[in-house]
Amino acid sequence: LPDEPWIGQYDLTLSIFEEAAESAFLAGQFKEMHDYIDTILEHAKSLLSKIKPYEIRISAYKAENKLKMALATGLEIMEQLGEKFPKKASPLTVFPDLIKTALMLRNKKLKDILALPEAKDPIKRAAIRNLANIAPSSYWGDPTVFPHIIFRMCQISLKHGVTPASAFGFATYGVIMIGA
Repeated sequence: LPDEPWIGQYDLTLSIFEEAAESAFLAGQFKEMHDYIDTILEHAKSLLSKIKPYEIRISAYKAENKLKMALATGLEIMEQLGEKFPKKASPLTVFPDLIKTALMLRNKKLKDILALPEAKDPIKRAAIRNLANIAPSSYWGDPTVFPHIIFRMCQISLKHGVTPASAFGFATYGVIMIGA
């Protein structure tokens, strides 16, 4: 790479650092992985360039059983993706999300959900994927946030289209509603 690789060879440098971060994660070299990710985040030209590094960091936190860190990291990127969550989740914060989701699903049959278009916006696709990625961490690390995550997956999917991860959101919404 040239002396200023982030300027002269941005795409190649980004790709190399992403691969290095993922390789370090897979080798259990978490300090090196975080260093690579920090470098990417420092030089990222767009929000979408930050998604993969955040996904790697979340996976590392999950592998280390640092579920609250995985969740916090996921919620941090969600805010950057335009999806804010309450700082302190409780039944009082969950209830409005439940009502909003139920209203959005009102009068929808299974065939209507199956006919939803595929999400095209890469930001919304990343948001749904990230929510599916952090849902298990929230379930075990901070269960009060879990319903917010599932309801938001459904809301984004209904408004912007579905992704493969949307199925998890809708199925889990059903499980939550059965238990409600």
